[in-house]
Amino acid sequence: MKPNLEKLKEAYGYLIANGIVKTQKGLAQQIGMSETSLSSAFRGNKSYLNDTLFRKICDKYEEFNINYFTKNKGEMLNTQTIGEKSSNNVGNNINNSSVSINEVKEFAKVSENFQLLLFNKDDQIAKKDKQIDKKDEQMDRLLTIIEDLSKK
Repeated sequence: MKPNLEKLKEAYGYLIANGIVKTQKGLAQQIGMSETSLSSAFRGNKSYLNDTLFRKICDKYEEFNINYFTKNKGEMLNTQTIGEKSSNNVGNNINNSSVSINEVKEFAKVSENFQLLLFNKDDQIAKKDKQIDKKDEQMDRLLTIIEDLSKK
Protein backbone atom coordinates (compact mmCIF):
# COMPACT_ATOMS: atom_id res chain seq x y z
CA MET A 1 0.00 0.00 0.00
CA LYS A 2 1.53 3.28 -1.13
CA PRO A 3 1.27 6.35 1.10
CA ASN A 4 -0.95 9.14 -0.21
CA LEU A 5 2.01 11.47 -0.75
CA GLU A 6 3.69 8.92 -2.99
CA LYS A 7 0.46 8.45 -4.96
CA LEU A 8 0.07 12.22 -5.37
CA LYS A 9 3.62 12.53 -6.65
CA GLU A 10 3.09 9.58 -8.96
CA ALA A 11 -0.01 11.20 -10.48
CA TYR A 12 1.75 14.57 -10.75
CA GLY A 13 4.73 12.95 -12.44
CA TYR A 14 2.43 11.26 -14.94
CA LEU A 15 0.74 14.57 -15.74
CA ILE A 16 4.11 16.29 -16.19
CA ALA A 17 5.60 13.47 -18.27
CA ASN A 18 2.60 13.56 -20.60
CA GLY A 19 2.62 17.35 -20.96
CA ILE A 20 -0.77 17.73 -19.29
CA VAL A 21 0.53 20.11 -16.61
CA LYS A 22 3.86 21.90 -16.25
CA THR A 23 3.81 23.03 -12.61
CA GLN A 24 2.06 22.45 -9.30
CA LYS A 25 0.44 25.86 -9.85
CA GLY A 26 -0.97 24.61 -13.16
CA LEU A 27 -2.31 21.47 -11.50
CA ALA A 28 -3.91 23.51 -8.72
CA GLN A 29 -5.63 25.75 -11.27
CA GLN A 30 -6.89 22.81 -13.33
CA ILE A 31 -8.42 20.97 -10.36
CA GLY A 32 -9.81 24.13 -8.73
CA MET A 33 -7.63 24.09 -5.64
CA SER A 34 -5.54 26.87 -4.14
CA GLU A 35 -1.81 26.72 -4.76
CA THR A 36 -1.17 26.91 -1.03
CA SER A 37 -3.42 23.93 -0.28
CA LEU A 38 -1.87 21.82 -3.02
CA SER A 39 1.61 22.80 -1.88
CA SER A 40 0.67 21.70 1.64
CA ALA A 41 -0.47 18.35 0.25
CA PHE A 42 2.88 17.96 -1.57
CA ARG A 43 4.65 18.61 1.73
CA GLY A 44 2.70 15.73 3.29
CA ASN A 45 0.12 17.72 5.25
CA LYS A 46 -2.62 15.13 5.83
CA SER A 47 -5.29 17.83 6.15
CA TYR A 48 -4.91 18.43 2.41
CA LEU A 49 -3.62 15.03 1.32
CA ASN A 50 -6.97 13.26 1.38
CA ASP A 51 -9.70 11.63 -0.71
CA THR A 52 -11.16 15.02 -1.65
CA LEU A 53 -7.90 15.96 -3.38
CA PHE A 54 -7.78 12.66 -5.24
CA ARG A 55 -11.43 12.98 -6.29
CA LYS A 56 -10.67 16.42 -7.76
CA ILE A 57 -7.73 14.98 -9.68
CA CYS A 58 -9.70 11.96 -10.93
CA ASP A 59 -12.69 14.12 -11.88
CA LYS A 60 -10.44 16.32 -14.01
CA TYR A 61 -8.30 13.55 -15.52
CA GLU A 62 -10.37 10.52 -16.49
CA GLU A 63 -7.31 8.36 -17.08
CA PHE A 64 -6.82 8.06 -13.31
CA ASN A 65 -8.48 5.28 -11.33
CA ILE A 66 -10.19 6.74 -8.23
CA ASN A 67 -10.06 3.34 -6.48
CA TYR A 68 -6.27 3.33 -6.70
CA PHE A 69 -6.08 6.61 -4.81
CA THR A 70 -8.88 6.19 -2.29
CA LYS A 71 -9.13 2.42 -1.72
CA ASN A 72 -5.64 1.21 -2.73
CA LYS A 73 -7.21 -1.05 -5.37
CA GLY A 74 -6.06 -1.54 -8.94
CA GLU A 75 -3.59 0.46 -10.97
CA MET A 76 -3.12 4.22 -11.08
CA LEU A 77 -4.29 4.43 -14.68
CA ASN A 78 -7.81 3.48 -15.53
CA THR A 79 -7.34 0.48 -17.84
CA GLN A 80 -10.77 1.01 -19.40
CA THR A 81 -9.74 4.53 -20.41
CA ILE A 82 -6.45 3.24 -21.87
CA GLY A 83 -8.34 0.59 -23.82
CA GLU A 84 -10.85 3.11 -25.14
CA LYS A 85 -8.09 5.48 -26.17
CA SER A 86 -6.13 2.74 -27.89
CA SER A 87 -9.14 1.52 -29.85
CA ASN A 88 -10.44 5.02 -30.61
CA ASN A 89 -7.47 7.17 -31.44
CA VAL A 90 -4.12 5.50 -30.77
CA GLY A 91 -4.54 2.78 -33.42
CA ASN A 92 -2.02 3.83 -36.03
CA ASN A 93 1.10 5.91 -35.78
CA ILE A 94 2.68 8.06 -38.50
CA ASN A 95 3.99 5.03 -40.42
CA ASN A 96 0.57 3.32 -40.31
CA SER A 97 1.86 0.57 -38.04
CA SER A 98 -0.48 -0.48 -35.26
CA VAL A 99 0.09 0.41 -31.60
CA SER A 100 -0.90 -2.30 -29.14
CA ILE A 101 -2.28 -1.90 -25.64
CA ASN A 102 0.94 -3.55 -24.40
CA GLU A 103 2.96 -0.75 -25.97
CA VAL A 104 0.72 1.80 -24.25
CA LYS A 105 1.22 -0.02 -20.94
CA GLU A 106 4.99 -0.13 -21.51
CA PHE A 107 5.00 3.60 -22.12
CA ALA A 108 3.08 4.05 -18.85
CA LYS A 109 5.78 2.05 -17.00
CA VAL A 110 8.56 4.16 -18.53
CA SER A 111 6.57 7.24 -17.62
CA GLU A 112 6.25 6.04 -14.01
CA ASN A 113 10.03 5.51 -13.77
CA PHE A 114 10.56 9.04 -15.04
CA GLN A 115 8.07 10.28 -12.45
CA LEU A 116 10.07 8.62 -9.67
CA LEU A 117 13.15 10.53 -10.81
CA LEU A 118 11.16 13.76 -10.70
CA PHE A 119 9.83 12.97 -7.22
CA ASN A 120 13.31 12.37 -5.85
CA LYS A 121 14.40 15.72 -7.22
CA ASP A 122 11.34 17.44 -5.72
CA ASP A 123 12.08 15.84 -2.34
CA GLN A 124 15.68 17.02 -2.45
CA ILE A 125 14.57 20.56 -3.29
CA ALA A 126 12.06 20.52 -0.41
CA LYS A 127 14.79 19.36 2.01
CA LYS A 128 17.13 22.12 0.84
CA ASP A 129 14.33 24.68 1.23
CA LYS A 130 13.85 23.55 4.84
CA GLN A 131 17.59 23.83 5.49
CA ILE A 132 17.62 27.36 4.06
CA ASP A 133 14.62 28.32 6.22
CA LYS A 134 16.41 26.99 9.31
CA LYS A 135 19.57 28.94 8.46
CA ASP A 136 17.49 32.10 7.95
CA GLU A 137 15.95 31.63 11.41
CA GLN A 138 19.42 31.15 12.91
CA MET A 139 20.68 34.30 11.20
CA ASP A 140 17.72 36.28 12.52
CA ARG A 141 18.43 35.03 16.05
CA LEU A 142 22.11 35.95 15.73
CA LEU A 143 21.25 39.44 14.50
CA THR A 144 18.89 39.91 17.44
CA ILE A 145 21.62 38.82 19.88
CA ILE A 146 24.13 41.18 18.25
CA GLU A 147 21.68 44.07 18.40
CA ASP A 148 20.93 43.36 22.06
CA LEU A 149 24.64 43.23 22.91
CA SER A 150 25.35 46.48 21.07
CA LYS A 151 22.65 48.24 23.09
CA LYS A 152 24.34 47.32 26.38
